[in-house]
This record gives sequence, C-alpha cells and structure tokens, in this order.
Amino acid sequence: MEQSLRIVTNPLPTLVSIIIPCYNAAPWIGEAIQSALDQTYSPVEVIVVDDGSTDRSPEVIKSFGDKIKWETGPNRGGNCARNRGFALSAGKYIQFLDADDYLLPSKIERQMRVFGNASADVVYEDCQVLFESAIGRHKWGPLEVSGNPPDIFEIFLDYNSLTPPCVFLFSRSVVERAGGWNEKLTSAQDTDFYVRLALADATWLYVPGSESIYRRPSLPTVSSRNPRATAENLIEVLGEAESKLRESGRLTDSRRRVLSRSYLRVARNYFYKDVSWSRELFHEAQRLSPSFLDDRSRKYRFAAGALGVSGAERVRALAAAGTRWLRRRARSANDSSRRARVRPLPMLLYHNVGPRPAEDPSLLTVATEQFERQMRWLVSRGYQTIWPSDWRAARRGRKPLPRKPVMLTFDDGYADMVEFAFPVLRRYGLKAAAYVVTKRLGLTNTWDEVNGHRTMRLMTAEQIRECAAQGIEFGSHTRTHPHLTSLSKEQLTDEIEGSRDDLRDLLGTEVVSFAYPYGDGVDSSLIREHLSSTYRLGLTTWDGLNQIETNPYELRRVMILPGDSLADFACKLGSGKSLPTMMREHLSGPIRTVARLGWRALRASWAQ
Repeated sequence: MEQSLRIVTNPLPTLVSIIIPCYNAAPWIGEAIQSALDQTYSPVEVIVVDDGSTDRSPEVIKSFGDKIKWETGPNRGGNCARNRGFALSAGKYIQFLDADDYLLPSKIERQMRVFGNASADVVYEDCQVLFESAIGRHKWGPLEVSGNPPDIFEIFLDYNSLTPPCVFLFSRSVVERAGGWNEKLTSAQDTDFYVRLALADATWLYVPGSESIYRRPSLPTVSSRNPRATAENLIEVLGEAESKLRESGRLTDSRRRVLSRSYLRVARNYFYKDVSWSRELFHEAQRLSPSFLDDRSRKYRFAAGALGVSGAERVRALAAAGTRWLRRRARSANDSSRRARVRPLPMLLYHNVGPRPAEDPSLLTVATEQFERQMRWLVSRGYQTIWPSDWRAARRGRKPLPRKPVMLTFDDGYADMVEFAFPVLRRYGLKAAAYVVTKRLGLTNTWDEVNGHRTMRLMTAEQIRECAAQGIEFGSHTRTHPHLTSLSKEQLTDEIEGSRDDLRDLLGTEVVSFAYPYGDGVDSSLIREHLSSTYRLGLTTWDGLNQIETNPYELRRVMILPGDSLADFACKLGSGKSLPTMMREHLSGPIRTVARLGWRALRASWAQ
C-alpha cells in the first residue's frame, strides 16, 4: 500500500466535502474546523451543521466567516446533522468529522492518493486516540490498528472495535447507496452506518498509519450519558445486521462468532446491573455460535458445565474482582520501593522558539527546525514527557512515572510559543509546562527591554486558556518578573501569592508550580516561606537532574540554547549539565583540551 501511495504525486482535482456536525462542542469545534481548512489537499469545502447548540459553539463557527459553509437549527440529533451536511455538500468524496476530533494536514491528500490509484468506495486508516480530562489535560492513547481483515464485517460487528468517522474517506456514491445515516438512532450510530455500507457491498481499502485524531473527553458524550440506551441500540443494530446477513445468505460461521462475542461482552457489562437481560444476551451468544465455549478456557468450560453460562460468568466476575484487589494491595505494598527505583528526571528549560532574529543579545531563541529535531529525537529514544503535577504525584507515591521521563518547561510565556513551539508538541503528542508573568499577559517583556533586549509579545489570557485545553500545564513566574531578593515582604506576597491567584482565576485549576525569575532567591528563607505556603514545587535555573528526594523547591533545570547540537542536547538530557560544565568539574586542564577537541568532532558528526 505504501508503494502505491508514492505512485501518484499530484492528487486528482476532485472536490472533497468535510462535514462537521456540532452540538455543544465549544472547546473543540474551532480546532476541528481549522484542521479541515489546513488540509494540504485542494479543493476542499468545509460544511458545519450546528444541531441547536446552547453553548458558545455558534459564535466559534461564525468566527470563520466565509471560509466555511454553515447553518444552525433545532436539536434533532447527530445523524440528522450529518445527513443535512451531506445534502448541502457537493463533493465527490466525503469526510465526516465529529466536532471534538481533528485531522492532521495531510489526511485527505493521503487518502485521495489511494482513490487515485485504485477503485474503492471507502479508504480507511488506523485510529490515534487522545484522552482529555475535564480540566483539559491530555494523554495519548495507543494507536488502534484497524488492519486489513479478510472480512470487513469482523471490524464493524466487533463490540470492541474502535473506528470513528474521522478515520474514513467515503465516495459520495456509497453514502447514497447505504441511505445515509439512520436518524432514528441516538447512539451506536457509527456501527449502524458502517454495517449498512458493508451490506451495500462497499469496497474498502486500508492505509496503515493515522492522520486523524479521535478525542475521548472525560465529559459526558452522547454514548456515555445513557450507556444502557447505547447498549440497547447496539444490540438492535447487531440484530438487524444478523437478519440481513441471514436473508442474503452471508451469515458465515466467522460472522456468527464475531456477533456472539459482541453479545457476550454486552452481557458481561450488565451482569450485575440487569441479570435477566444479561442472561438473555448470554443465550443469544450461545444461539449464534453454539461452539463459543470452545474459545473459553478449560476452567470456564468446567464451570459452565457445572453451573451454566450465567454461573460461570459469576465465578469469572468474582475471580476478576479478587485479582484486582490483590493487585491494589501489591501496588500499595510496593509504593516505597517504586519511589526508590524512579529514574532521575531531567527538566529542560526553553525561553523562545521560532525564527532566529538577526540580533538576539540574550541568545535564547531556539530555531523551530532545531526544536522539532530535538522533540523528534526525544520520541525516537523512548522518552515520555510529564507535567509538574505528575512529578508531584510520583513524589507522593500516587502515580508511577514512565521509564524515561523528561519535563519540558518554557519560561516567561512568549506569544511565539503558541505559533512555533506548541504545534510541534501537539504533533508529537508531548506534554509541557509554561511559566507566565500574570500582570503582563498580552503585553511585552518590559523586564528585558530595560536591559536592551528586543521587545517580544507575551501570551494573552485567551491563548493561555486555549493552550491549557490542549495539554500545556501552566505555572507562575510572578506578576511582573522582578528580582525576588530585592522585594519587601509585602511585595513578595503580591508577586508570589498574587500570581497564583491570577492563574487560578484564569484557568479554574490548582497552580502547582513556580519558576524563580532569573533563578533568584532560591536560598532565601523568607522567599522559601512564601513559596512553600503557596505552591508545591519550585523550579530553579540550577543545572542537574532531579531525584525523588530532591527538595521540591530546588528542582534543577538545564537551559537549551540556540547553539546546542543534538550531541549537546543528549548530554544535557543525560546529565542535566552541558559538557563544558562537566569538564570544568571533573577534568584537569590538558585533559579538558583533548576532550573539547573530541567533543567538537563528535558534534560535527552529529550535525551531518
């Protein structure tokens, strides 16, 4: 498939319609629309149908002006909105995109190349999941591989299958053949649509990899608000699929087994919630595939023979509950030993990322290309980023850290981070922390201007809220970026506690960490007193790595500079110090000279 993708170098100039149904999706709809507009493929039309939203969604949609087609109406359900969008569209190919998902720029182009090389009704890819908490924190889930099964029904009839609309690109003709989306369903809509496409003899082509992001928010969704209704709709869809497959003589043994497994999984979910319905579903599973017990373990078959399937399920549920209890006890008993085994944490400190100015007296601007190379290097070496709140949780024994943790931090809150750094972080699924000067939001870096440094714009309050919703954890960098050691007790209270209050009011979340401006005041007992009563962590500009037992108000960070090669970057990551610093600390003069020459040669080889 990858070879076939390389054959066509120019996509066919065929219109693609991207249809986005929206209902109360204000936090995400803007990103979904922008991702559709940012597609490298052309021509594309973006159609948004607002399904009677009562939040700010219509305002966000209107802000895109004539770049999109949109309309709003009463709340009739997601499938009604999808069908209305389809009726408004003119594209030969159709991308359905839920309002809380988004596409990477090359998604449509990549799949249109497949349409250009082969005859197909649908092209689909793997699914990249993004979990999002109620306070906007993100965690990348595993890549859900769709694969290329010999029978496409195995994907769509499987209860555990994860195939959201964003992974597909449909031909217009196959959507028409399937009759569009079933407007009677309020959930299990995707499964119903895909099954009817398969029943309409659609041809499918699989492209490995993922260029679309499926967001799993912790906030209630259509399916999670009423899980029983969702389960009942799913059973209805599966029953209708079984009926149509039987009528057409296509209900094979393998499809029976897949249907049986889906009934069994729903039955297990409701084993204690609705025993009679669960028992009915167990009987349906047995009816569809009488040999389904052959796939179970010997212990399960023995229990089923003695107690029946319901009895065997009760034994299985009790055994699973006991196993979970034992695991919790084991985790609790191993908390202290786990803390002792935590790998040292490097914290990397950035200030500016973006185009290098002709004159940069502070020498702190890391070029965007250099920053992306560094992030790609981190990912390729198996490093996983964490937030300050993750480190705090690990210190308290409440959360394990990844095998190779690293923390990315950005001081001062420059606006260019939004344009140049944060998109790179999102592209690689990386976390970061940013430290902002709360009384200068949307203004400039006056503390640098007085020293002759260039004027730079700082992030606005709205940008901070948006970035917090996209996986950036924010901490305080005081209100005005002063030298803390020059302040009175009252001024310290205003700068340290006041900045915490500013951020808490802005984001509505706890502010865990503080970064010392200029690295100043770490040793002051008065400053430490203010800090320890206000924050849980304090980040310095001291070199070094952090252990679990490192004083939480003396956390070390190593600064990443524009002149750092990947070899320098690796050295700072591994030791928390630059190579010149390490040589000064550990080597005599002649040996330092030899080491410096060898280091220059190594840097030159890494740069090639």
